[in-house]
Amino acid sequence: MELHDLLRQVKKQDDAHDYLNRQLMQHIKEKHEAAKRLEDLDAAHRDLTEKHELVKREHRAVLENNTLLEKRARDLAQESQLFLTQLMDLKEKQIEKYNEANELYNEVERMRQKYEMT
Repeated sequence: MELHDLLRQVKKQDDAHDYLNRQLMQHIKEKHEAAKRLEDLDAAHRDLTEKHELVKREHRAVLENNTLLEKRARDLAQESQLFLTQLMDLKEKQIEKYNEANELYNEVERMRQKYEMT
């Protein structure tokens, strides 16, 4: 009976060994899957980091361009104000010249009328 008990114990140990072996293989498989997921997540993280850096560079470029455009708009506004001032000055001079011409015309008309009366 001892041999029979020993064989039963060996069988139990073999079964336990097989169970532990399956558990170990499952654990190893899960570990490899987790390592693969980690690699995938690392790759995704690197990709997102690169995209983030690209977006930051693009954002800086847009800000720089916006700053240049704002400066150009200020410069154009100043230039427009200068042109407007110059135009108003020219219009005033034109009005003065028209007034002088009108006064001269009126004087000539008075002289003509005076000449015709005499």
